[in-house]
Amino acid sequence: MDRNVRRRRRPALSCIECRRRKVKCDRNEPCHQCRSLQAHCEYSEDTVRAAPKPARAPGSTVQGAAVITPASSAEDGGQAVVSADAVRVIAGFDQSDPGRCSPRRELAALNQRVRSLELQTASNKWSHSANHQPATADPGLNDSTITLKKTRMMGWSRWMASSEEFKLVATTLYRGVGDTSFTSDDPEVASLISETRHLNRQCKILASNMKKRRSPVACATGISALPVPSRPVADTMAQHYFASFESSYRVLHAPSFWNEYEQYWENPEMSSESARLKILLVVAIGSGVNSHIDDDISFRDMAVQWINAAGLWLSTPGKHQLDIPDLQVHCLTMLARQVLSVGGDLIWISMGSLIHKAMQIALHRDPKYLPPMKTLQAELRRRLWFTIVEMTVQASLDSSMPPRITLDEFDTEPPANCNDEDLDDTAQRVTSKLKEVFTSTSMQLVLLETLPTRLAAVQLINGLHSELSYSNVLSLSSNLLDACRVLDAFTKTHGRLMTPFHRNLLDFLHRRFLIPLHCPFASQAKINQLFHYSRRVIVDASMNIISPEPDEGFSRLLTLGGGLFREGLRYACSAITMELIVTTEMQQADGTLHRTSQQRELLKKAAKDIRKISEARIRLGETNVKLVPCLDMFLAQVEAIETGLDCDRAVAQAMRDSFQHCVQLLEEREALTSADSHANSDEALIWDGQVEMDWDVGYEFLFPTGDF
Repeated sequence: MDRNVRRRRRPALSCIECRRRKVKCDRNEPCHQCRSLQAHCEYSEDTVRAAPKPARAPGSTVQGAAVITPASSAEDGGQAVVSADAVRVIAGFDQSDPGRCSPRRELAALNQRVRSLELQTASNKWSHSANHQPATADPGLNDSTITLKKTRMMGWSRWMASSEEFKLVATTLYRGVGDTSFTSDDPEVASLISETRHLNRQCKILASNMKKRRSPVACATGISALPVPSRPVADTMAQHYFASFESSYRVLHAPSFWNEYEQYWENPEMSSESARLKILLVVAIGSGVNSHIDDDISFRDMAVQWINAAGLWLSTPGKHQLDIPDLQVHCLTMLARQVLSVGGDLIWISMGSLIHKAMQIALHRDPKYLPPMKTLQAELRRRLWFTIVEMTVQASLDSSMPPRITLDEFDTEPPANCNDEDLDDTAQRVTSKLKEVFTSTSMQLVLLETLPTRLAAVQLINGLHSELSYSNVLSLSSNLLDACRVLDAFTKTHGRLMTPFHRNLLDFLHRRFLIPLHCPFASQAKINQLFHYSRRVIVDASMNIISPEPDEGFSRLLTLGGGLFREGLRYACSAITMELIVTTEMQQADGTLHRTSQQRELLKKAAKDIRKISEARIRLGETNVKLVPCLDMFLAQVEAIETGLDCDRAVAQAMRDSFQHCVQLLEEREALTSADSHANSDEALIWDGQVEMDWDVGYEFLFPTGDF
């Protein structure tokens, strides 16, 4: 062979013109570069074509959301083969922190490992030994993995049940609260488990007594008969709402709302039912980020009545019209249920009705395709549609259910980047400001840019027949991490116009998708270093979730909120406790346990922070105390490994002590509620409507196989 003949080491991916000009090609037909130059876009015969990118909403600025394709096919016998192109996610990673390993280098090393695996699998034979885990996972619920909890299908966290690191805590906890026939050869362990059983029964009795006092608040008296707060309190709570959630969830047109608000206080009898409900729900949501209202029992009672009344009004045929005000009330009800934890874990069910209503009145079609309407009405429709889609995607992630919407099912264009004051009934047209200009719609547009990626991620995670290939995970997470970096730059640019609450909420709504996306592979990282990157991603995401920028309102949401706020904390707890056990055991095995404690201490602090939040929830009326003992047992196991003590005994001791503490917390809470002469007890008011819908991070958190 002539050594002077130059050989291409890898197949060409770019078009001929981009290769000639040495510019980046997006590999579409035609590609972006050729379209810009109006040049002829042509690929050579030996060009390896990349999979086409998914469709996106017309007018969206998103570029290149990943396509979900399986990593194996019938032709290769179902064997999982990782393509070298699958890990082309190096570009764009943040290198601002010189103190840690460069993500570019780490991904480059990962790329090299994947190429090595390609050589090993050239014959399409994949070894499923402990040293060669497949680079695919099946997130869909197979017949053998479907688990029901209180008649509901469990979510993605079932992967933790098979983790060897959780075996000790899971077994001990089961013996303490479930297996009454267990006996131990160690008399001390047997005594501790016996005491735990008694304490667990006390917790159940106290919780049952508290639930019995939670009589449903009557809401069938009519919207006009609902109690209302004082005007100063309502003003404060409404302002809190617009300063927190309305910037991201565009439901209302601020000038129009404040006009309705003033008209209501001037003449309540003349206000429509929808206007009254909108005002009351806005006030209720605003109270979710204001802790000063906690001592006002009557206000809590009213807030739950408003939510219940809105739900009844929405479900009653003939009581209202299918129109924009109806959808606004529906959106506010969904948000209020999550902020105040009133049945927040069932949001996905209600979102189905909401999205169907929206499509029934053609919100999924852009106003330019509909009969002529006012500019204000057109912009309201666009804002409201993407708010509904955003809520649907978030609820789908939490419930492990399909989102029931795809990009192909709507053509609504993004709303204009303008302030609410730029829109009124007389406006004939609105000029969208440049992207760099911050307006009251900017934060929704930021969410909209990453919507295709997050929708693709949730479709992949929750798809019934989808195959979670590592190449897709790397591609989607790369897009999400890029979005987080763009978001960080965006918030720094507009720092004076954005509050810490805004920054925390935007980061939370993006970053929490990374954990369920990577966790099936992170759980295999101990035996297959190819997936070490996934461990790092979910730990970094979890630490950001539980350590947001200091803000009283957002911290209150993590303590009080249900739905997506509760689930985000649950994801973080799963990842951090897993990493803590894995790190401790690995350092013990390689003899570095007493030399490298910095990482463990950081993880232990994070676990303790989650425990504080969990304890605060009990003090606010939470009756499911199970997460606190779980975290105490994890921490006790780590400490026993560090000090060389008997792990079985240490974990059993921590379980007994933690249940004792939980009994005290419940007794204190019951004493407060018993002293309250109000018909609905203090703790019931904030949790009413969520009986048997307690925080789902219970024992099933460790036993998703349904053994309980």
